[in-house]
Amino acid sequence: MSTSSLPPTNSTDRLTVVVTAYNSEQTIAEFLGQLVTVISASSLITLHQLVVVDDCSTDDTFNVATALAETIPALRVIKLSRNRGQQLAVSAGVSVSTGELTLVIDDDGQNPISEIPNLIKRSIETSADVIIATSQHRKFGRRISSRLFWSVMRGSRLEGEPDSQLMMRVLSRRVVDAFNSYPESTRTVYGIVRDIGFRTEGYEVQVQPHIAGREASRYSFLDRLKVFIDTYLTSANRPFEFLVTFSLGVFVLGAGLLLGAAISSLYVWSNRSFLLLMSGLLSILLAGAFFGLSIVIRLLVLVYLEVRRRPLFHVAEDTDLWQRKTDGHS
Repeated sequence: MSTSSLPPTNSTDRLTVVVTAYNSEQTIAEFLGQLVTVISASSLITLHQLVVVDDCSTDDTFNVATALAETIPALRVIKLSRNRGQQLAVSAGVSVSTGELTLVIDDDGQNPISEIPNLIKRSIETSADVIIATSQHRKFGRRISSRLFWSVMRGSRLEGEPDSQLMMRVLSRRVVDAFNSYPESTRTVYGIVRDIGFRTEGYEVQVQPHIAGREASRYSFLDRLKVFIDTYLTSANRPFEFLVTFSLGVFVLGAGLLLGAAISSLYVWSNRSFLLLMSGLLSILLAGAFFGLSIVIRLLVLVYLEVRRRPLFHVAEDTDLWQRKTDGHS
C-alpha cells in the first residue's frame, strides 16, 4: 500500500464540536456565533459538525438554537427528555460525533473560545489523542476543591496526565469510538477518558467570566462531591485500598491517643477529663467507620445501577429528525 492511500493522522478536515447547554436562551446565539467565527478564521480547522446538547432546559434554549441552523448548516441540536447533568449531556453529544477530532465545551463562556485553534494546534503538534484545557487561576473555593480532587486522584492518574482539568478538551477519533463503547450508566468523562489510556496532554488556559446574561454554574458543593466520588469509584480499584488504609490509619491513631491519654491521666488529668477524652476519641473512631461504610454503600449503589442497565438517556427532540420531517421524508 502506498503512503498516499493511508488515512491522514489528526486530520482537522472533519471537526465536531459538542456544546452542552442548559437554560441558555439569552446567550446561546451569541456563544455559537463567536464559536463559528473563531473556527472559520482558523486555517487549521474546518467545522464539519456542531452538536448542541440541550440538557432539558426549562426555557426556550432548544428552539433558539434550532433557529440558528439556517445560518449554521453544520448545526444539530439535541434535547434530552429530562435533565441528566453535564456528564451525560457530553456523552449524548459525543455519541453522535462523526468528526476526526471532537472538541467538547460548555456554553457558559468560561472555557475560552479563542483558545480552540491553540488546542487543535497542540493536538496536531503532539499527535496526542486527548488535549485537555487546564487552569490554575480559579476562584478560591473552586481552587481549593480542585486541589483536593487532584491530590486524591494523583495516585491513580496516568503518567503525564494534567491537574486542574476543565471540561474543554479535544478527542481523537479513536478516543471517541472507545468512549462510545463504554456501556455503564454511572459515568464521568474524566473517568472514562482516563480508563481508555491513550496519550493525553494538557494546555493551560485562562478561565473567563460567565457570558453576560448567563446564570452561574448550577453545580453545588454536593453536586461536585458526587462527581468526585463517582469519578474515584469508577476509575480504579483504589477505593478498596483507600478504605483499608483509612480504617487502619484511624485505628492506629485512635489506639495511640487512647494509650497516651491513659498514661497521662495517671499523673495529671481528672476522671472527668479522661472520660471526655475517651468520648471524643470514640467519636473519631465511629466517624471513620461510618465514612468507610458510606463509601462501601455508594459502591454497592453503583453496582446496582449497572446491573439494572437502564439507558443512558432518551432524546425527546432532534433537529436531524425534525429536518427530515419538514422536508417531507419519513
